[in-house]
Amino acid sequence: MAKAKKKMPQNKTGFRGPSPEVGKATQFKPGESGNPGGRPKSKPITDLLRELLEEDPQMARDIAKKLLQLAKKGSLGHFKEMTDRIEGPVVQQQESKADVMLKVAECIAEGRKRVKELKESTMNSATAT
Repeated sequence: MAKAKKKMPQNKTGFRGPSPEVGKATQFKPGESGNPGGRPKSKPITDLLRELLEEDPQMARDIAKKLLQLAKKGSLGHFKEMTDRIEGPVVQQQESKADVMLKVAECIAEGRKRVKELKESTMNSATAT
């Protein structure tokens, strides 16, 4: 005799997870952004520092002098910060996949050329004897 299956209530979770209907009311509609305002434009710490340094320009001068002193003493972190501020951060060149593939193709062509030359020189030396 087959056992009758128990029906689980729709609003509760079971071993298979919640009902697909759970959360339907709060899901994003098609074409609707999950973050319509985007990332916040304000940078509270930067804005506050800018405001304080504008109020007291001598403080900015003192900070710059201290940064220079620490860089002179050999602090690489302070030196890097100073050069990044003056010259901008160093941009590392990245090889693209196309560049790498081109180099690989050139190496393969060079290898084939060498193999062909070796075969020809071996055949020439064998026929000369």
